[in-house]
Amino acid sequence: MRKNLITKEEYLTNIKPSKPKNKYRNEIVRTEEGVFRSKAEHKRWEELKLLERAGEITHLDREVCIPLHVNDKLIGNYYADAVYSKTDSRAYIRLKDGHIAFFPNCVVEDTKGGEKRTDLFKWKASHFKAQYGFEISLNKAYL
Repeated sequence: MRKNLITKEEYLTNIKPSKPKNKYRNEIVRTEEGVFRSKAEHKRWEELKLLERAGEITHLDREVCIPLHVNDKLIGNYYADAVYSKTDSRAYIRLKDGHIAFFPNCVVEDTKGGEKRTDLFKWKASHFKAQYGFEISLNKAYL
């Protein structure tokens, strides 16, 4: 017979690893509209929906996949938290070749908490500006 055996109860109470923590300690929010990566992102989405209902913005869309190309070769994607227009015109249109075209007064927005801008995000934001000609609007989390 083996020595040092423990019971299932001992394992569950003393040894079992706890849930892994999110890298930035943000809490995932699940709603009927989908999954939000943080409370701040969900709160901002609710604010944007109110602005859309009030007529301040139009064509609100979330989790928009924006392709990043170099010499017509797809090198990656950037997923925007929200895309909307400040006018009555559409914010963007997807082209058949996989590219995306943005219209004037379009806003591409991302919610970040504190200094959580990773090197990858900084690179994608820089590439986005070079490819599309305008910057991603950063909305700082303020929970």
